[in-house]
Amino acid sequence: VEVGLIYPVPVGREIRYRALGSRLDELAGALSRIGDDWERRLGTIKRIAERL
Repeated sequence: VEVGLIYPVPVGREIRYRALGSRLDELAGALSRIGDDWERRLGTIKRIAERL
C-alpha cells in the first residue's frame, strides 16, 4: 500500500488487497532496465578478466 503497488478492498470485516497492474508493469520495466545495465557491466568485467 505504501509504495502504491496494491490497494485495500474492504470485504465485510476483512480487508483484501488488489494489485495495481499498471504500477506493476512500470516496476517490471524499471527492473528490466536495471537488469540490462548489470548484464552490460558484467560482460565488460568478463571481457577484461579473460584478457588477463
